[in-house]
Amino acid sequence: MLSTVTDWKHKALRLQSQLENFKETGLAIAERGANLSLTAVGATAATFAAVYMPMIPGTQIPVDLAVGGAIAAVGVFDLLGGMADQATSFGGGLVAVGLFRALEPQLRARMAA
Repeated sequence: MLSTVTDWKHKALRLQSQLENFKETGLAIAERGANLSLTAVGATAATFAAVYMPMIPGTQIPVDLAVGGAIAAVGVFDLLGGMADQATSFGGGLVAVGLFRALEPQLRARMAA
């Protein structure tokens, strides 16, 4: 009888551990999904910036690179506390589109030469 109770106790503890692992895994997946979404939102914002205000007024500095770089740096240096990953993802989306816009014409010209 004691052996059966001990076996059930071990099974219950193992099940509890598995449930905790599932919860941690689920939270990690949700966080990655949220960051992916923020990167896409950053890329979308960069696209709108490219259409409506491609350069910082009075300069030749692309808005998406400047703003995206600043937001990403704030995230990288953890200046927003618990929002560092989100800021880095959003800023990264802006920077990615900015880099594409800056580099794509040069690469196409090089390929055509």
